[in-house]
Amino acid sequence: KIPFLRLVIALATGIISGSFFEFPLISYWLLFFFSLTALFVINRYYRYTFTTLFGALVCILYFNAGLFIYTLFNRKPVFYDNGIFSSTVMEIPVEKKNSIQAVLKIKSVENKGSLVRTNEKIIALFEKSECALNLEPGEKVIFSKAPQLITSSNNPFQFDYKKYLAGKRIFRQVFLYE
Repeated sequence: KIPFLRLVIALATGIISGSFFEFPLISYWLLFFFSLTALFVINRYYRYTFTTLFGALVCILYFNAGLFIYTLFNRKPVFYDNGIFSSTVMEIPVEKKNSIQAVLKIKSVENKGSLVRTNEKIIALFEKSECALNLEPGEKVIFSKAPQLITSSNNPFQFDYKKYLAGKRIFRQVFLYE
């Protein structure tokens, strides 16, 4: 009665499996080409007895698509460790006890005379100052200090801030002086 339910379940299962297991990228392509080739062969020499095999291969194809979608969405950006970083303020800065915190999106990095485009979000902690308090979303921030990877605490029962930020695709942070 619901023809696309099997396909949606296969796609969702692939996405969920991608969150638990890491597969090499070549395995996606091999599974994709195997399934597609088998589907073409079954379609060419079609018999009624092949209907369950055909349906299973279509579900495998959708499962593989779910794995591939999860992997593409959760890829880590390329991290550059030196150069001049050009970024844009993404959110309204929040005043903390000793600093001002904002999310920056690094658009490009100038390294050894070449400009490299990138797409990385970082947490920036600014020294408390009038300039940092007046930052607004959309403003450009240029800095040369390399962002550091965010580390998690060693307490196993504490909130995992690193994992929380990874879900927002933020992997590094930087402290910037005025």
